[in-house]
Amino acid sequence: RTHRRAGDYPRAEVALNEVLKVHADMIDVQQEAAWLYELWAGTDGDAAKFGLAINGRRTAPEIWGWGKVARMLQGAMQQSNAKPNAAETFLEAKVHQIDSLLAYAATGESDDHKESLRIAKYTVESLVMTTSQTILEPRMEEFERQYGEILTAMGEPVVPLSEVRNVTAPETGEA
Repeated sequence: RTHRRAGDYPRAEVALNEVLKVHADMIDVQQEAAWLYELWAGTDGDAAKFGLAINGRRTAPEIWGWGKVARMLQGAMQQSNAKPNAAETFLEAKVHQIDSLLAYAATGESDDHKESLRIAKYTVESLVMTTSQTILEPRMEEFERQYGEILTAMGEPVVPLSEVRNVTAPETGEA
């Protein structure tokens, strides 16, 4: 963490890989790995590092990336012995996942970059449709900002997330 905070990303990566060899199943270690690659990619625009931040790495030592970190935190949040800050940590991981997707999309114009925007849009929409408003409230402004950025980058009109949340199934004509 010290190397990451100092911006010495190569040294942080070496130290992190050593920790991951022993503690790859610890969420806080996996968060640290995702932060490292998100920040590092943000300084040099390296798409591969954004990929590690978002999707992780399956080879040893495994890195989960923000996507799996968020899924693991969501699962932990639903357990009866969940930590008091589990929801906050889950939302933080989602914010970072979406920010990383947006940052990756901004690095180019390829189909992969456009797909990153579609994934970011789906991630925000599914989050607001499946997560209680009480849990979302502390970070709702950030999700609104992200959603606006995504829609703008996609050339779509910006709509508030409250409209997404209130979307209902199409009318079936059944009573």
